[in-house]
Amino acid sequence: MIHVREFQARDSDVVLHLLDLKDIINSSSFSEKVFQLSESGDFLALIAEANQDGKHLIVGCAFLRLLETISRGLHCQIEELAIDKAWLRQGVGKCLMDRATSWAKERGVSDIYVDSPYASTAVKEGIDSVFVRDEVLEVAQQYEAEKQELQQSLKKQYNSTISKLEEEYEAKKQQQDEVIRNLQSQLQDATQYLEEQQAEENELLNIDPSSPRNQAGPYPRGRGLWGTLCFPIRKTCGPGSCLRLPSGPASVRGSTDRSN
Repeated sequence: MIHVREFQARDSDVVLHLLDLKDIINSSSFSEKVFQLSESGDFLALIAEANQDGKHLIVGCAFLRLLETISRGLHCQIEELAIDKAWLRQGVGKCLMDRATSWAKERGVSDIYVDSPYASTAVKEGIDSVFVRDEVLEVAQQYEAEKQELQQSLKKQYNSTISKLEEEYEAKKQQQDEVIRNLQSQLQDATQYLEEQQAEENELLNIDPSSPRNQAGPYPRGRGLWGTLCFPIRKTCGPGSCLRLPSGPASVRGSTDRSN
């Protein structure tokens, strides 16, 4: 529920905040100026209050005066119209303008002009009896056009940046995949090479890969030009060590002769 009343001295701080004038004029000077203008009867300061959780909150204000000019004749000029951002599109502007219209009609004035940044807000809330100055509408339209142009430009830049990042990501991913494939290929080649070397060694030593290597007896004598005979030397070199000797007709069994 929005209630509209006349300005009071205790409203100064909130109204200055709504008008963004708190750093320009102090509350006492502001209230004195408002009361001084109101004494003539041609000036009116309105406050819009909302009841929320049992508290009366100031959600808007309007300052209007009667003027007579050559081009417009006698008319009502809305000099200031401010609405709390949290209460926009909730009928605050309409309530203020309805009260302003009634005040103007009581003084024989039917034309009301709004000269305020919030003029477009008041018009959008359905105030048909208000004449908004052409320059205000022009500025508002220009602002909307620039806003849309900026939004489109930012959207294009965003899409371009996203596309570029996606292309860079795909290129890096392809490079990484190529590196991984090369490493896998090298690993396969190395594994195959090791298997071939192991097979050649087994064939050279005439070793059955399935037989245990830690048996007590000596290994069979190898073949080839430099065939080898391997047997464990457990007392000197430890388990698993082997002595390699040139191939020949004689077999070595038991302990070796260390005299030489």
